[in-house]
Amino acid sequence: MSYLRTTLLLSQLLFAESVSAATCEVRVGLAGERRLCWQEVSQAWVSEDCLSRDCEALKATGPQAPVLHPGGHNPGALACQKLGEKVTILRDKTGNEQSFCEFGDRSLVSTSALGRSK
Repeated sequence: MSYLRTTLLLSQLLFAESVSAATCEVRVGLAGERRLCWQEVSQAWVSEDCLSRDCEALKATGPQAPVLHPGGHNPGALACQKLGEKVTILRDKTGNEQSFCEFGDRSLVSTSALGRSK
C-alpha cells in the first residue's frame, strides 16, 4: 500500500510540474520581469505565487468581482481602479502588451478576468 501511495504521489507531482512549466511564462514591464501562469479556474493569467498561496489577485476574480461595461474603456482596467489597485502593462517575449491588475501583496491578474460579465 505504501508503494502504491508513493507512486501515485510522485506521478501527481510530475504531472503538476509539467503542467505548470507548460503554462507559465515571463512577462516584462517597467518594474522588471514577472513570472505569470495561466489559472484555469479563473481563466486568467496570474502571478506564479498565486498558485501556491491565497493571493489578492485570485480573490478579485470571484463572483463578487466588479463588472463595468462603459463604452470605449477597458472594463477590466476600470474594475482594477475601482478596487483601488494599480494597472500594470507587461510584454510577452514577442512584444505583445497585456494589462494586469497589481494588488498590494504584489500579486497580478489579467484585467480581462476582472471585466467579464458574470
